[in-house]
Amino acid sequence: RAGAPPAAPNPGNASRSDPANETRRTALKGISYAPMPLRQETTSRLANEDFAGKSAAALWGPQGRGDLAVIRSLGANVVRVYGIDGDHDHRAFLDEAQAQGLKVIAGISDRPYLHPDGSCSQTNFTCHRQIKKQYLKVLEGGLLRADKTYHPALHSIVVANEPDLMFFPVSEVWRWCKAVVSAVDGLADAERLAGVRGPRPNLTAALSFSLCGRTCRRFSRSPALGQMEELRRAFAAPERVGYRPKNHLGQMYQERFENSVNTRNPFEGKDGIRQRFLDEYDKAFAATPVIIGEYHPPDVAGAPGSSNVSLGSDLAALLAAAEEPSSMLSGAVFHEFQVRYD
Repeated sequence: RAGAPPAAPNPGNASRSDPANETRRTALKGISYAPMPLRQETTSRLANEDFAGKSAAALWGPQGRGDLAVIRSLGANVVRVYGIDGDHDHRAFLDEAQAQGLKVIAGISDRPYLHPDGSCSQTNFTCHRQIKKQYLKVLEGGLLRADKTYHPALHSIVVANEPDLMFFPVSEVWRWCKAVVSAVDGLADAERLAGVRGPRPNLTAALSFSLCGRTCRRFSRSPALGQMEELRRAFAAPERVGYRPKNHLGQMYQERFENSVNTRNPFEGKDGIRQRFLDEYDKAFAATPVIIGEYHPPDVAGAPGSSNVSLGSDLAALLAAAEEPSSMLSGAVFHEFQVRYD
């Protein structure tokens, strides 16, 4: 196998209980950004959700609505975007994010996974070729600077959003695990072909907060943890899910991977993220950081059918936990900047 490209030292992938790290950290405080401007019942849906391109500059740019400046003014230090593809140039968005003091979590478009023409669902869930082709175009579209280094505003790449719900039946865990590890393998080859130099961004797959049940070897009653364990096993031994890698994926997992999960659950309480997920995560994944990739607001206290959770206090507790050096939680991305009409 070819050797993996050099990765930047990732302090997040060192154990948070290391005495050298015993200081309060700055939590990642993100807001997701996909300002879909249309109502599905009144007009056709847009072709994609890539709002980090120049075509949407009137929304996020300083000469338009200035959404990135608004996001920063709300106290965020990270913005998460979706559907990044090679049809748009993202340099201006990354430049503006950097000017505003924001890091960017960029999600790859799901077209290579699900598009009816040549998707990896048609190639036995091997996504290497599709992602390599797609990501090479994305790199050329602004993620790389002229010297072939990554844009400094880039924090991480979401290789897939909720892949554990992407392919049916969802009980076939090997399918989405194979898709993710082969996609990361293709991404690594795209970086090599593009001549990438210097530090690399973190990589993640944003999983759902669902139970894996008996289809996972461990954590069958803990949301997302079973899926994360299966994915870790797949990176360590891709052959277990029927994939022969071209790069050292186990090394890439150790050096660049961070877990992430999307959830509508509050942080505190008996059904909360801390009790049902984070406490066990810190024991089982002591060398891999995790971020709440989408923190959907829990029911507002006092509303009909609410869980009596105060949004402000719940989010404050989450971010306080992310600042603790004893936890692998890096932060959370509030979902979302505005109501979507798709």
